[in-house]
Parts: sequence; C-alpha cells; structure tokens
Amino acid sequence: MKNIICFLFCTMILFSSVFADEIPIEKQKEIIDNYLYITGHKNHLNSASDDDSAQLPVKCGFPMVRQFQINKNKFDQNLLKSSGVNDVQVRPALTDSIVSPSGKFMIHFDRTGDNQPYSSVPGGIDGYIDSVALIMDHVYSYIIDTLGYPVPPADSFYASGGDEKYDVYIIDFNGAVYGLTYSDTVIADLEGDSVATTFMEFDNDYAELVQYDTRPLDAIRVTAAHEFFHAVQLGIDYYESGQVALDIEGPAWMEMSSVWMEEEVYDNINDYYSYLPIFFNQPWTSLQKFNPINDLHPYASVVFPLFLSEKYGRDIIKTIWLKCGEYGPGPHFLQVTGEVLDSINGSTQNFESDFNEFATWNYFTGSRAAVAPAGVGYEERANYPEFSDQLSGGQMTVVSSYPRTIGWNDNVLYRPEHNGSYYIKYRRLPYVVPRYFCLDSTQVDSVTYSCIDSVEVFRTLLQFDSLYGNNWGMTILGEDRYTKEVSILDSYLLPPFAISPFVRILVDYPQTYNSITYVLTPASPNRQLYVYPNDQKLTITAVNAMFLDSIPTNSEAVAFYPYPNPAVVNEMQNEFVKFHFELPTDTLGVPILNSGEQPYLTIDIFTVSGERLFSIQNGVWDNDAIDDNSFELTWDMKNESGKNVASGVYMALARFYDNDDKGNLLSEEKTKLLIVR
Repeated sequence: MKNIICFLFCTMILFSSVFADEIPIEKQKEIIDNYLYITGHKNHLNSASDDDSAQLPVKCGFPMVRQFQINKNKFDQNLLKSSGVNDVQVRPALTDSIVSPSGKFMIHFDRTGDNQPYSSVPGGIDGYIDSVALIMDHVYSYIIDTLGYPVPPADSFYASGGDEKYDVYIIDFNGAVYGLTYSDTVIADLEGDSVATTFMEFDNDYAELVQYDTRPLDAIRVTAAHEFFHAVQLGIDYYESGQVALDIEGPAWMEMSSVWMEEEVYDNINDYYSYLPIFFNQPWTSLQKFNPINDLHPYASVVFPLFLSEKYGRDIIKTIWLKCGEYGPGPHFLQVTGEVLDSINGSTQNFESDFNEFATWNYFTGSRAAVAPAGVGYEERANYPEFSDQLSGGQMTVVSSYPRTIGWNDNVLYRPEHNGSYYIKYRRLPYVVPRYFCLDSTQVDSVTYSCIDSVEVFRTLLQFDSLYGNNWGMTILGEDRYTKEVSILDSYLLPPFAISPFVRILVDYPQTYNSITYVLTPASPNRQLYVYPNDQKLTITAVNAMFLDSIPTNSEAVAFYPYPNPAVVNEMQNEFVKFHFELPTDTLGVPILNSGEQPYLTIDIFTVSGERLFSIQNGVWDNDAIDDNSFELTWDMKNESGKNVASGVYMALARFYDNDDKGNLLSEEKTKLLIVR
C-alpha cells in the first residue's frame, strides 16, 4: 500500500518553484476578474477567445478556477484585497441539504433567495432537488460501476469536507457557466503521484440558457456527467491538467474527454452538438489549443475521443486516463495516447496514422455522411457540421484551374497547426490533361529507354517549408465522376523531411474522378511541437495543364429554366423549385470560361408588379452538379423574411458573370414561374 502525504490548501494551492516567474499585473487582473465572473460575482468576462465561442455559454468553469488556484500565491496582495476575491467563500454556505438515495452524495441548496432552485416540476423545489440526487446516483453508477473508473477521493479527513459523501452545491451562476468542479485538497504519495479531493457546483435553474430554460434537468444531466468525470480525473491524476501556471495547453484532454462522457452517459441529449461548429469551422486548429478564458475549442474537440472510442471501444478512454496517472506532472495525454495505440496496433498503425484517419472521418459529416466509405465516420456523423468546399469562405483550399501553385504565403488561412488538419480539393479533373507515368520500358541503347506501358496520372508536388520534421499523414479521396461515390484511393505517412522536403503525389486515371481531395495532418504525440501560433507551412503545386485543345462553339452561357413549373406545392413532397443553368461548351463538351475564376450566378425573384422578394447568389461550382457543365440552384419558395410566398405568378431574372466580382456579364435571362399552394 502506498504511503500518502496530504496537503490541505483550501482555496490556495501551493506549488513548487516551477512557478517562480512573475505574472504581469494586467494578467493577474484578468485571471481574478474571470474567476469572479465564473463564480457568479461579476457580470462579464474581460476577455474571450473566438467569435464562435462568444455566442455560446461557457461550458465548464473548471479551467478558470484552476488558473486562479494555481496562480493565487503569486498575485499582488493589494490586488487580491482590492478585488474582493479574498471575501469570496469557496464552499457556499447554503441552508438545506439532502442525501441521495445511494448515500453517496450530499446535495446542498437554499429554499429562498438568489440560489433558490427551479421549482416548476412536480414536487416543486423538493422534487427538483430529489431529481438532482437521482441524476448524481445514475452518473456515479454508470461511470464507476459500469465503466469501471476509480472512485474520486473522499474529503472526510478535514473540517470543510464533512463526511465521506460527495458534496454538490446548487447556486445561481447568473448564466456564467453550466457548472464547475473545485479541486479542494491535493494528496501526494511518496512516489510523486498526486490526486485531489473535489466538490461541484451546479446552476440553480439554467434560466439564462435558452435551450434549457424549460428543461433544466437535462442541463443537470450533462453537467453532472461532465463535472463528475472531472472529479474522477483529478482522482486519477491531478497534474494532467498541467503544472505550468500560464501554459498554452492546460486541461484540453480533460475537457474533451468530459464532453465525451456526457455523450456516453446521456446519448440522446447531444448538448455537444452546439459546440461542434467551432471545431469544424477551423479544422487547421491544433487539438492542443487551450485558452482558459472562454475557449470552447476543447469542448468541440470531443470528436477526437469519440473517434478513439468508436474505432477501438469505449475502454480506450479509461486506459489513456489510468496510464496518464502513472506519469508525473502533465499534460501527457498525447504521449500516452501514442503508447496505447502502439500497444493496440503493434506496427500496423500509430498516432500519426490514426490522427490522419481521424481527420478523414471529419470530412464525412453532414451531407457527406451518406457517401462515407465502409468503416469510416462517426455514428452520428449526419448530424455534425461539414467542411465547406466553396472557393472562398470555406474550410479547405479548392483548386479548379491548372497548373496551380499555392505558396505558403498564399495559404495563410488554412495552414495547419501541429495536430491540426489541412484539406485541399482538386476539381474539374475530367478536363485535366494527364501526365503519363511509365510502368514498364525496354532498353533501346545504353542511355535510352522506350516506354511500352504507361498510366495517366495527376501529379502534385508538395514542398514543406516548416521546421516540423516528423511524418505528415496523408489520405487521398476520389469522388467518382459518374456515381459521385467517394472512395479512399490511398493513405500513408509522407517521408520525414530529413529524407526530402519534397514529395511527389501521383493519382492514376484522374479523368475518372470529379474531384480529388487530399487530407494532410502534421500530427505527432510530441506535445512540445505545438508552439502557438506557429502553424505548419507547405507549398503545393498541381503541375498538370488544364483543358484539352478544342474549338469554341456559339453555345449560350445560360440555358435557364425553373422546374417543376408550375410548382404545385402539395405534389412536390417537400422539394424546392430548381433553376437549371449550363456553362457554354466547346466542340468536345468542355466548359469554356473567359477567366480562370469561378463563374457566378445571381437570380432575383420578383412579383409581377416588380417587387423583389428574394435573391440567390452563388458560384457555379458551389451548386449541385448534374453533369460536367449543367448545374442546379434551388429556391425554397420563401421571401427574404423566411415566409412562404403566396400562390401566383413570379418573375425570375438570372444574370451570369464570368467571376464573383461581377465584372463581365456573360448572359441575362428572364422567365416566369407559377406557384400553386
């Protein structure tokens, strides 16, 4: 049995001289103010992370509390006094409490005042608190008894901890946060392993969270699963949350795996759906990114533990956590995940190749979920956001004219960070002039060989301008020209830069594909390679020439008509009106463009009296393709206010430009549309 040494720090947790560096006074103020906010003593955050994050409630207060706790002993004492933070009582003094049916939890609450719990349930306040107790018992049973995680350390050996029951406090957070977990006492053994006792706080009614204002018990459910898993984590490895006071990673793994536990315990609530756009809007962002101040990317990164558990089974998350507990101060989850994957796969796969597969799964979400190859993709992938492949404003680089070189200075937006992802899609491949790669040859003389067998190839050159010298993972996806099915053409690790900073990629028979997508991942289990914001630079050159030689024809730029017309709504089975248009083609059927840019189409819908109801604007290749030069654009028969238009005759005016700057009008067409409701 291990010898245990206990250190009681209450609010202030003392650390070794590793935190000797001084913290700037402005940073001290920020940490204190955000601690006051997250504990309900201040009305706003001083700083925020991404714009996407600012639109969503703070998921968990643990990171801000942690940052305050590990820094408090270094703060200016006059600042602590003037801020009022010294007067904040860590454990709330509430008037009532009940014990859960299992006897494992003590639920503390007030019957009146600001902290009064939600009462619009059968039994009023008592019914609500009874439900909270039952939820905590269910969460405990699932995480401890079903999944087999260790019980969090009891806090019965010091006065504020009381007895062995786990303390849960119901207080008013004023919408600041769903809930939070406090690390209360750090327990260290003689071997240097550290764990912590904890207690939790939940909001009293979740009235400020619109999605939960009438169903706060669902908010309690996901919060209970999330926060109790934090208690389990801190009982396994206190320092996995990081030991450096102002580190850039912090408890990223703690947060993404706690959101994973929400989904594991309560599969049907899907609170994490709200946060996924933050991950899918920025696939290049590192999995390691963490800012304690309102940074929701780690919560959206739940897709990584979901990938691991759906591929390898849910016990892999427990294996990673228990192994993290065997190391000293963390975070170690990347290193440990690499070791666990090596142990499972032997020499067949490693962290780098699995991370690339993870990035490939992330491609097949939303509308792409239906075309995912067998064995690829999340169980609920159809409900996830998807990367946009529009020419501008999307989440990947899109190439549709050749030859094309994308220098690293030209590709600032999409450059991936360490343990991030990069996607590049090559379109219009049926019209690419292929190169020929010799498969077999015969010798003519001592220096000359004659090719007797060759294959058409699409050739890409990658030049890595980064100091990151490890393997990049790469998967090549091909969309069939005719069936639109997407298949994995190849998947491998690129050679290390020590061998060559240049890589040549060859894809056979490119004209059989509508598009080819490269999934590139500079990934490794070495956390030191992530130095925010040092992204990984690369230059990509598609060397093939574009377009076959041919003779232009006098075909119209737009063959424009709506269908069905008339549009009888009751007969359309929830379908929309579709406007068909075509690109001008040459004698070989290859579209002709006056510029190398994407053609642009606008459609304005008017009443017969000339009132404009709705406008549709889109690039040609951002629309549904019927074939190589025919496209469809849909209208849901609503006006700009989102209301259904009435039955009647409407006018549609289409203008077709050679690029999205609308500089050169190629064609203008008018048509009538009858809608019958």
